[in-house]
Amino acid sequence: MATVYRDAVQHPSVLAYTVKQVRVWAMHPEDMEAFQATLSQGVTLCAVLDATSAAFGQLHPVGHLAYLLNRRLIG
Repeated sequence: MATVYRDAVQHPSVLAYTVKQVRVWAMHPEDMEAFQATLSQGVTLCAVLDATSAAFGQLHPVGHLAYLLNRRLIG
């Protein structure tokens, strides 16, 4: 899911954000322990396509969408 996260935040559709914002967001999964702790909260669902994580979403707290990210798959 870290790859999905990085791909999503670095996708060209994030042009509404500054380079600095994108760089900081993309670094979030670098601390894998903190990233896993974040994903263990609430309810996290992961979509898998051809044995590869393709997207994930998280509800945390209940009724609040914390993440909804998809990976740009080529091929």
